[in-house]
Amino acid sequence: MTISVMLADDHAVVREGYKRLLERTRDIEVTIEADSGEEAYRAFCTGEPDVGVMDINLPGLSGIEVTRKIVARVPAARILVFSIDRFGKHRRVRCGLLNGSHGIGVHRFRFLNP
Repeated sequence: MTISVMLADDHAVVREGYKRLLERTRDIEVTIEADSGEEAYRAFCTGEPDVGVMDINLPGLSGIEVTRKIVARVPAARILVFSIDRFGKHRRVRCGLLNGSHGIGVHRFRFLNP
């Protein structure tokens, strides 16, 4: 069985990176991509993916607001949100779990000297 995934992030390069990472597992397929909160909500409700993976800081509706709306409409929905912020420093990350997401991921960037 293939797991269908919706990716939502306003940065195409981030979506592409997550897509490549996820699709390295043969049982996962990114079937929907969205670049705003409103688009993520509409796409999840019409496309009915198995899992939604979205940035907490989407333009328009935030990832938290989208999660809340999706879970209200589809209580069995599985949503993961991610953020560039560390867990303890950003209350919106903790708020994501309280509003129905099933997990939180944190981006970590490291700059390399040329």
